[in-house]
Amino acid sequence: MNRRVAAVLAAWLAAFAALAQGGAARTTLIEAIERARVEGAEIAYSTQLVQEGMTAEAAAPGETALAALRRALAEHGLALAPGTGNRWLVVRAQPAARPEHGTGPVLPAEPARLALVVVTASRHSLYDGGETGEHFLSGEDIRRMPHMADDAFRAFQRLPGVAASDFQAPFNLRGGTADEVKVQLDGHEIADPYHMRVLYRPLSIIDAGIIDRAQVLTGGYTAEHGNAMSGVIDIETGRPAGPPEHELGVSFVSAFLRTRGESESGRAAWRVAARRGYLDLLADQVTESGEDLDPRYSDLYAGFDYSLSDAVELRARALIGNDDVTFTDPDDGENFGEDSELQYYWLAAEATPAGGVTGRTAVFHSRVDSHEQGSQVNLPFEQILRDYRHDYESTGIQTDWTFELDDRRLLKLGARWRDLSAAYDFDLDALRRDDFVNGGLPYALVRDISHAAAGEDMAAYAAWRQRLGERFITELGLRWDRQTYADAAGDSQVSPRVNVLYRLGDRAALRFAWGEFWQPQAIEGLDVPDGDLTFYPAEQVEHRVVGLSWRFASGIELKADAYDKRYRNPRPRYESLLDLYEFSRESNFDRMRVDADSGHAWGTELTLHSRRAGALSWWVNYSWARAEDRIGGRDVPRSWDQRQALTASVAWQGAKWSVSAIGRWHDGWPRTPLEVVPIVDAGGNVIGYDADLSRRNQDRYDDYSRIDVRVSRLVPLSRGSFQYYFEIFNLLDTSNPCCTSEHVLIVNPGVSVTPTIDDYLPRFPSFGFLWKFGPGAD
Repeated sequence: MNRRVAAVLAAWLAAFAALAQGGAARTTLIEAIERARVEGAEIAYSTQLVQEGMTAEAAAPGETALAALRRALAEHGLALAPGTGNRWLVVRAQPAARPEHGTGPVLPAEPARLALVVVTASRHSLYDGGETGEHFLSGEDIRRMPHMADDAFRAFQRLPGVAASDFQAPFNLRGGTADEVKVQLDGHEIADPYHMRVLYRPLSIIDAGIIDRAQVLTGGYTAEHGNAMSGVIDIETGRPAGPPEHELGVSFVSAFLRTRGESESGRAAWRVAARRGYLDLLADQVTESGEDLDPRYSDLYAGFDYSLSDAVELRARALIGNDDVTFTDPDDGENFGEDSELQYYWLAAEATPAGGVTGRTAVFHSRVDSHEQGSQVNLPFEQILRDYRHDYESTGIQTDWTFELDDRRLLKLGARWRDLSAAYDFDLDALRRDDFVNGGLPYALVRDISHAAAGEDMAAYAAWRQRLGERFITELGLRWDRQTYADAAGDSQVSPRVNVLYRLGDRAALRFAWGEFWQPQAIEGLDVPDGDLTFYPAEQVEHRVVGLSWRFASGIELKADAYDKRYRNPRPRYESLLDLYEFSRESNFDRMRVDADSGHAWGTELTLHSRRAGALSWWVNYSWARAEDRIGGRDVPRSWDQRQALTASVAWQGAKWSVSAIGRWHDGWPRTPLEVVPIVDAGGNVIGYDADLSRRNQDRYDDYSRIDVRVSRLVPLSRGSFQYYFEIFNLLDTSNPCCTSEHVLIVNPGVSVTPTIDDYLPRFPSFGFLWKFGPGAD
């Protein structure tokens, strides 16, 4: 296998070397601007619009520098706006407003390049500076918002269609399971991008400070985005431009150092970010007196870009995470911990060998090593010993190409090959006793599992985009995937996709999407703790999505989506029906295998967003949805079935001070009531009781509501700035139920159990500071 990887890598490097030497002559936009300046034109531009990596065809013989610059800018949807004299400003190309629509704001003009048109029906852009105004939240919006532990995934949880827990960074999207959301960073899939699995993944390993752009695709995405059934989180770090800039920050939960910049020649650029987290404050909020929780984590991101030529750019990336968690509870006899390491490395070459042709090819290697161990000895109720080692490795190559044949036709092609392996080593020796389970007698579970899996994963896709007239754009895609590590039938899948964009005018657009999405069980996704060593056939879901975007003359933007997802062939999953956050969940009596025949998720989402310039900004979104499994002829709500949700945010930005607040409400998630039934001997005497969990998800918790507030102040320095902030989470200290931790058996009169329902986080404060310095911080 190593020889195959070496051969593919050698071929890849040879191909890109050829591309670097061949193709039409190209230049960078900045070089084109400088040539126009030499001829006497004064050109001003923003680095948000004109970036170092942007290239275009070089000037033709006899062509003036200013004409060549206009043509080069048009390749990227840009234009020159005239000033006085021979002064020009680089701006986004926009058509004049049509008379019948008045003089108010209009939707951004269609980019000159077909490749830049967004045809995906459900897409939310974040962190992007948003020159087009189509972003959901810009990076500055997110930095002003309160979000726990400065975690990027907490910002994603504010999007429509998300059902999220206070305790976890992963979230459910449009009724799907959390593992139906794919995460990729700079084009590379990150299989497990979260810290502290033993604590149910409370944070991501991706530092929010490195994100330049992000998009969250929630339905009907095109063929190149793979086969995740519910969503794609696509994050880009961008290429730094300008002199070096450094950031140092400290908060209640972490300390970090970031640096970025480019060389004087502009050929090389770098970005590095290191975090060390401690989470002591949050740990105090979720532990009781006498308990000691010490969750330590760290992560490192390093990116290096180098321009081999005007046509080829090399990008090297590394993402590393480490976890060291310990927890002790002397009163309950509980002691567990985790020691884990995650490593992702990839090297990519991005090429523009000729006009209208762009490509990216990357080789990568990933490794995840996780070790959880612990015990709980609380006689006569519990005696549990647990040890779980889980390792995963992936090596492969991926290539993606776009061919803009002309301004009306575009072809996309891509392929990926991965060599995969996973190893599991799980030991469990559990003895438990509850008054209302098994007649009060002990029940035991012993598992000693060592298992390994290895194989290949292959994928290829093609998509054809066509502009039909001035208003219609269609994209037809087809994807093929195959896995060799699973013995189950159906380890090869074909997925057709259809996307349609119809522009109603300058202010409105309709998007339609239909597609089949097959998600194979990941090689690292076996349910080993539950004793299940089967790789099941790939799951399938059909997406039907329609989306409307409308910009009113007042500057208010409306986005409305309606979706319908039909699940077929869902694989079994395992859930704890009562206590979701306990040690050794797989050994408790409330652990259940959910074996659905099919599934259905559908709903609508509405978002209003103020796009008017000014100090005050706001947005609000509302979702109505259903998520159900079909089990034994009955429709059963999924455990994260969130019928209604409302999120609203308001922010004020002054010259130095900023204040923002965000509130979220949703109705209660499903809850399983515990009932008891008597155990009767031959003589009709009650000799004990047993638990009855047959009414799974038939009750609901109370509604959830929370308001968070953040106040920050910016202090300009001679070179850089200093910012400090103060946050209060759950400002009104509302009690938001999360789970059922225990039950008390009550006998006479009759028999019943009284549940103890625990809450999410109470009100708690946080503060921190951020110091920016260095030549680029001016």
